[in-house]
This record gives sequence, structure tokens and C-alpha cells, in this order.
Amino acid sequence: MQIGEGEAMQSAGDDTGLHARLRAILVEGTPVERAISAYLLDHIVDLPFETAASLAARIQVSEVSVGRLARTLGYRNLKEMKEALKAEADLQAIAAVGDSPWLNGAALAERFAHRQGGGAGGVPAGGRAEAPNLALELEIRAVMRNHELAASPEFLRCARRLATARQVHVAGFQTERGLAQYMAHNLAYLRPGVQSVALDSGHFAEILLDDPAGAALVIIEIRRYSRLAHALASKARAAGIPVTVITDPYCGWAPAIADEVLRVDTDFNHFWDASGQMAGLINLLVNRVFEEIGPGIETRLNAISASYGQFVGHHR
Repeated sequence: MQIGEGEAMQSAGDDTGLHARLRAILVEGTPVERAISAYLLDHIVDLPFETAASLAARIQVSEVSVGRLARTLGYRNLKEMKEALKAEADLQAIAAVGDSPWLNGAALAERFAHRQGGGAGGVPAGGRAEAPNLALELEIRAVMRNHELAASPEFLRCARRLATARQVHVAGFQTERGLAQYMAHNLAYLRPGVQSVALDSGHFAEILLDDPAGAALVIIEIRRYSRLAHALASKARAAGIPVTVITDPYCGWAPAIADEVLRVDTDFNHFWDASGQMAGLINLLVNRVFEEIGPGIETRLNAISASYGQFVGHHR
């Protein structure tokens, strides 16, 4: 099974020296610094979901003290420390997993052995409740990470581009095709010039041969990654078209050929990777585009509603 987020985060903390620096603070720091360091050492996997205010409340210190400790550790602020820790955790996860989006081999056999050898309700003999509770916890964390990502500079830059670009293309090539159509359909309510990329032509001329000025491309992709996704992103970037890739935590090729890489958790202890939280991030992105466009959007929405009423209508 894929490496857990907690394991990756713990390993990442060790690799970056964060644990060592926190332990040094326990010896050399002020009483307030020692209190914060002790808490962080015991709760390092929860750090991405904390703010300076929430940490201050838990430890009963001031927000200023939390920020001061982050700077003592070599970061500009708590946000930068979290971003560094998350980036290392992502690299650990990429290195630790294979490229299969579903359980196979020993991992698959272990899953069924747990279920068949357990007691009532599928609980293993060791007594640890397995999939349902863990899946719920992982999905809740994924929602929290999506909202944290929605406050990042990369996310905001992407939203501004999608609000102002002359033409927006959205592509998905495997099971992600539905997500691409969902995103394009929702964006088309907000602005003109949005297109879900057609796959049947095989040449992508509507993207690569048209004027690249003012165009933008969004690619939605999870493992195993389609060759089309990599090829299209590379060609579009070479043509001067900004590229955003919405993907899972394990995609190693996207940073080299994309302007933004928005990573969404997909491992929820299910049989195979689940893309449901990608729809959640898409909703946040569409909402941000709505905010970027501003009040003038009401005219377009009213016109679309009136046109729909003339041609189709709603059941009352």
C-alpha cells in the first residue's frame, strides 16, 4: 500500500533536519520556544493543518512567539515552514510508491487477508478498526489540504489567468476526462472561450496551431499517467501557453513542464486511487474565478439562465 501521509511527513521532517533543530531548541531555547518545540515534535504530522493562531491556542503562547520560532528555525514564517515540510513529504511519497493506481501483489493479498481473518465487521484479529475510519480521516485531511492549497500563490495565479485568458482549454485523458468536462462546463457559465479538449482528432490543433497569446491550458491527470498529458503539456509550454496541472501527490514530471502544479490527495485506503477530492479543488478554483471576474458576471449568468429557459426550461 502507498506510504501514509504521517509516515512521509515524519520522514520528511528527519530529512530536512527539522527534528534536529527542534530538539536543539529543547536544550538551548527559551521556555516559550521549548514549549512550542516540544509540541511540534509530538504533532509534526498535524503541522500542515495548523495556523499560528491555532498553535498558539493549543500551546497557550502568543502568535508572535510561534512566528519567532519559525524564523529561529530558518524560515520566514510558519507558512514557509509548512510548505517546506509538505514539499519534502511529497518527494518521500513519490519515491516510496509504485506507479499503479490500485492495490496489487502483496498489498492486495494483505488487504483481503485482513478482511477474511478479522472478526465481526471486518476488524482484524489485532483489534484495530481498519478501512472505514482511516478512509474518513484521510478524506477529511484531503479537504483541509484543498482549502490550504486554495490560499497558495500558485492557486491564486491560476485563478486570475482562468478569469482573464482569451481562451481556456481543459484536458483529461483517462478517468479524468469527466473531471475536465465538469470543470470546463462550470467555467463556461462564468466566461466565454472555454473548451473541453477533444481527444478524437489526435492533433490538438485548436490549442497548438491557434494564436497562443492569451490562451491557457489546464490538464487533470492522476497515475498511471497518460503519455498524452505529458506530450500536450510539453508542446503547449514550448508554444508559450501557460500550463496548470491538477494531479496527485506522486506526479514527478509535472513541475518541469507546468507553470502551476496543484496536488490533490487521492489515496484514501480504497482499492484504487480516488479522484473525488479533485472535484472539490475544481469547485474551489471555479469559485475563485467567479470572485476574480466580479459583479459584472451577473449579466452573463442571467442571460444563460434566460436562454436555458427558452430552449429547455426547468421542472417545477
